[in-house]
Amino acid sequence: NYYKVSQIYAFEPTPKNVECLKETFKWDNNIQIIEKAIFNKNEIRKFYTYEHSVGNSLNYDNSENNIEVECINLEQYINENNLLPPTIIKCDIEGSEYEFLESCSDKFFDSVKTLIVEFHLNFENRVWFIISRLLNLGYNIKMSPNNYTTGEMGTILALK
Repeated sequence: NYYKVSQIYAFEPTPKNVECLKETFKWDNNIQIIEKAIFNKNEIRKFYTYEHSVGNSLNYDNSENNIEVECINLEQYINENNLLPPTIIKCDIEGSEYEFLESCSDKFFDSVKTLIVEFHLNFENRVWFIISRLLNLGYNIKMSPNNYTTGEMGTILALK
């Protein structure tokens, strides 16, 4: 409890990653591992997995390995399960960040003071959707000097 965190919810749909998370955090009752993928709606979807990578995805369909996973709308899941509202979100969901951010209401982000978003599949500068949305929500945006919005992927730090 170094940062006075009440609860951490870790969403991870990849079975081998879930096992690693459970082993890593078995000592900490404040971390709840939820075996689901964050998306824009609740549904079962094909999830592409890679033997030598943790970068599994709902979007990259060039893998011969796939499993079906339960996807959730994060805002709806938090409300339906009476979870604490998030204050920090670290979002690395391999190309589904656009749908996730579009699916959440402005009110959902009221409690979120820090948002770290790794963006992927930045075709036609889709990252500007994320940046515009976060700016409209009152966040200050920070990106490292070598993290350009014209690349296929990068990271955005949004702070209130």
